Amino acid sequence: MRNAPTLLGHRFYIDKNDQVIQIEIETPEIGFNDGILFGFNAMSKIADVAKTKFTQSILIIHFQGQQIPVVAKSKLECSKAFFLDGLQDETQWRKNCLRITDT
Repeated sequence: MRNAPTLLGHRFYIDKNDQVIQIEIETPEIGFNDGILFGFNAMSKIADVAKTKFTQSILIIHFQGQQIPVVAKSKLECSKAFFLDGLQDETQWRKNCLRITDT
């Protein structure tokens, strides 16, 4: 996609009882919200068609010219309710599902 953030990497792993899908992107600061939506939408779609039952999604967002990335997490079932099933709107998803940190 033309407006897609730059994909820096991806990882699939097990953390305790969670099957994790993680992607790293780079975006300008003004593209932060679009990057969040793009990243979690992509991970929801990947998890939906994967043979592995992923339970957690992690998005690491690097900003052009800055050292410290932002880390965002969401349980995939919760994200699925917004991105795939339409059972939540964006505001509900952000409130109920999304956790953002700098570590």
